[in-house]
Amino acid sequence: MASIAVGVMAITAAYNFSVYVGGYSELIGTAYGLTVLAKIIPFLAIFALGAFNRYICALLLDEWAGLPPLSRSLIDRFAARFFPLFIKNQNGINGSGYCIALRFKRLVRIEAFLVITLLLCTSLLGYEVPLPVMHTWN
Repeated sequence: MASIAVGVMAITAAYNFSVYVGGYSELIGTAYGLTVLAKIIPFLAIFALGAFNRYICALLLDEWAGLPPLSRSLIDRFAARFFPLFIKNQNGINGSGYCIALRFKRLVRIEAFLVITLLLCTSLLGYEVPLPVMHTWN
């Protein structure tokens, strides 16, 4: 369900970018474009952290809790096989369940901060004048 929501948001963002910003030069050259850019960066970070939490932390926490693996998709199997190799604690040993839970808690806090940042950028877009409107004024 979250994948569908992210896909819909990405499609509407691409459409709004093409209508209201126009091109990449306007993205950096106008205040509206810079605000859109400031909104894109937290969105991509939230997307990456959410994917990491879903496909890596959630699997490791399930494993730590002793839950049997449910029907895992190809991405779940790939993440379960390769990504635990990259999750190490300070001693170089694979992270214990407690370390993974603390990391998950920290990442959720970072995601919450990024969501607030994204909402602030979204509210700023309501007060900026999009580029097509500026052209009709001139």
